[in-house]
Amino acid sequence: MILKNKKLLLLFGSVIFCFILINNIFAISILDTKDISKDYFFNDEYIDNNTKIVSCENETYFVVPALNSNGSVTFFVPINNSSGQIYSEDDDVLKSLFKTTYFLKKITTSNSNNYLSLQLVDKINQLILILNSKNSQLQGIINNDYSLEITNTCKSSQSELNNLLENLETLKVNLENAYRKQEEFTNNSDCLKTDKLILIFKNAFEGYSDITEFALNFQNSTNLITEKVVANNELDQITKNMIINYASSPLSLSSEISTIYDSLSKTNSFYNPIVNSLLKTGDNNPINLQVHNFLARSDLVKVNAILYGFDAELNGSVDEVSKYVLSSELNELWVDQESVKRVKTSYLEVTKLYEDKDYSLIINKVNYLKLQLKKVIKSGSEIKESENNFDFETKHYLITGIAIVLILLLIYLINKNKKKKRYTKVVNNNKKDPFN
Repeated sequence: MILKNKKLLLLFGSVIFCFILINNIFAISILDTKDISKDYFFNDEYIDNNTKIVSCENETYFVVPALNSNGSVTFFVPINNSSGQIYSEDDDVLKSLFKTTYFLKKITTSNSNNYLSLQLVDKINQLILILNSKNSQLQGIINNDYSLEITNTCKSSQSELNNLLENLETLKVNLENAYRKQEEFTNNSDCLKTDKLILIFKNAFEGYSDITEFALNFQNSTNLITEKVVANNELDQITKNMIINYASSPLSLSSEISTIYDSLSKTNSFYNPIVNSLLKTGDNNPINLQVHNFLARSDLVKVNAILYGFDAELNGSVDEVSKYVLSSELNELWVDQESVKRVKTSYLEVTKLYEDKDYSLIINKVNYLKLQLKKVIKSGSEIKESENNFDFETKHYLITGIAIVLILLLIYLINKNKKKKRYTKVVNNNKKDPFN
């Protein structure tokens, strides 16, 4: 029984430890990111559920893709895992985060044209083994020195075969490296590894389009060996058959090369546009556009907060208080009319900039507008209001007084009506019936 309790305690402790560990690794969850980033989305935009976790400069970020109505990514919203805050400070860090997320999202998208796998690498490797065996057979013919013409023709064929082998070997190494690096990257997306991986994929398919030509050249060279052997009168038929058999290209070479070429061509067509788009410069680079879109949206969120959000110092939003100060009823009643004029000018500038979507210019303007509003409110409107008969407090007392008078009058009328009824009842009781 004691042993069983110890096991239960150990299990419970392990669960608690794992829970604490997970909370330390991820301070926020993917569900939290939707709530944190919601202000960044318009009504016709939505959050891609395929949120990526990216490491960059010793920090971890949830990078939330923002999709338009067409399903295309317009920008990303990076949320620092430790603080739970949206990151927008450093443009270079933003570019690294966005590039990593964009590349990760693209290469992990399921596509029927993407054949990059260890199976493809293994298929290339199997063909290399077959061709190396053929190379050894050609070397055996050369070593036997049947005739100078046959030897030279075999050497030429061996040279064509080596071209094909070198090409396939390079492809095998590059593709295997690309596959393994991609696996590492998808499991641990570090922005410091992104540029290196992009270059790996840029070079991974280099030379694949030459394999059909190299294979054809090799096959033609083996056919030439057959011609030379058949034309040789010094060799017996058994020797001729042996040489032709050893020198002939593998029967499956054409189909194997065709399959490999088709797989590489389709896979290259999947990765090539992704890599090329990220290697572009200026406005043609999608990352630059996405960073621009995010920063513009970030400015809009900040502007909405300081312009339309509640401000404790003003006891309302800057927009609401501006409209209140500039209202036709109060506009001329404020003591500090110079500040009122500045409020009007500044508010018109802010609204015009907002309409033009120049959000980055609004923030300083709003801070200045807020300062002028505080001056206007602090100076008050008591002096001006006294010249216009009633201030707010006087109106309040007047309305209250009228209400009290009406209530007293109502009570008086009710009491008067009750007295009249009692009087009528007494008179009726005092009257005698003449017939009694």
